[in-house]
Amino acid sequence: MDPVSSSHCLGVPLPDPTPYSIQSTSSGVLSTGDGTKDTIVPCGNNSSLDVSASGFTATENPFLFPSILLDRYVEDSLPENADGLSSRQSHNTCVMSQLEDDAIEDVSRWWLIHTKPRQEKKLSDQLSSLKVPHYLPVSKCKAVTRGRTRYSRLPQFPSYMFLWANSEQRRTSLQTNRIVATHIVQDEVKLGGQLWNLADLIEKGVPLRVEDRLASGQSVRVMSGLLRDKVGVIIKRGGKTRLFVFINELLGGVSLEIEQHLVEPY
Repeated sequence: MDPVSSSHCLGVPLPDPTPYSIQSTSSGVLSTGDGTKDTIVPCGNNSSLDVSASGFTATENPFLFPSILLDRYVEDSLPENADGLSSRQSHNTCVMSQLEDDAIEDVSRWWLIHTKPRQEKKLSDQLSSLKVPHYLPVSKCKAVTRGRTRYSRLPQFPSYMFLWANSEQRRTSLQTNRIVATHIVQDEVKLGGQLWNLADLIEKGVPLRVEDRLASGQSVRVMSGLLRDKVGVIIKRGGKTRLFVFINELLGGVSLEIEQHLVEPY
């Protein structure tokens, strides 16, 4: 999965990820608007929070908003304070308080967001302006243009990012007119831990390369949408993932392009 044809990211592959379950939901686009990057004020502090307790910074993870969003998924390993809570627990209590202050209508949760092409960073900036928590993983990549070398940060998973929001915040996000669809993440704790691990690798400057979750020849079942419960085999054509549906020994079958997050091993 190469972000852009003129660029290349050198490094080692990520460990084989554990798939998490998602469910498609209704989506929509309303109006458009522009926003700029914003900051969030930590509990009991009037200064902007540039570094989280996990050490995530705006330099390496510029599209993590707020920077404390993933801190609650860190294993507690710090000494206890006078109240009998560890520094990490105290901080995470503050994190949850901040993130849930506006979650009045319902509980905030993780959503997988499918964006319009090349809209990931613009959407992140706009969501930060709207104070909607989210995470867009990006990695530093090298590009050579006319003999000149330059570095830029490109989305780790083009056209996808993660939103931590309640229903009202999700509707606010749809108003940006930059979203194609939103998908509920069922195992939120597992996803949160996986995102923390990814953000930590990025923060440490480890070169990463995206690996396909599904291999050619793998049998899968469609989890949601119009093709829900359809069974087929994954094939690759022109760099695209397709679902092959067998029809007959003589006729063969048919195939269609499929998003990897919509299927599960079968």
